[in-house]
Amino acid sequence: MDNEETKPIRFGILGCAEITRKVSRAINLSPKATLYAIGSRSLKKATKFAASNNFPSHAKVYGSYNAVLDDPDVDVVYIPLPTSLHLHWAVLAAQKKKHLLLHKPVALNVVIRQFNISYMQS
Repeated sequence: MDNEETKPIRFGILGCAEITRKVSRAINLSPKATLYAIGSRSLKKATKFAASNNFPSHAKVYGSYNAVLDDPDVDVVYIPLPTSLHLHWAVLAAQKKKHLLLHKPVALNVVIRQFNISYMQS
């Protein structure tokens, strides 16, 4: 195996929602993934969240969602934001060539879901 195959998948998280606590624990438990970055509209909130949820010391903490998307070392973006914000942030993440993990429901309705799928495939 080369280094690329053994390197853990680096997750960036947008927001500090309650469900993020559970997902971040699961990521932390995987030997194939690492909590790489967390972003919130408040740097103070993101810092507190990372500290209280056992983020590794190397994890980056940002005071914006865009900063997570702009980080070239983030492989996957987890979006636990309100469903009404999924489309906006999923499109921005896709434009940055990030893989996505969207919290359910993925979209407000089937039309938006289909747009999400079509856009991501293009």
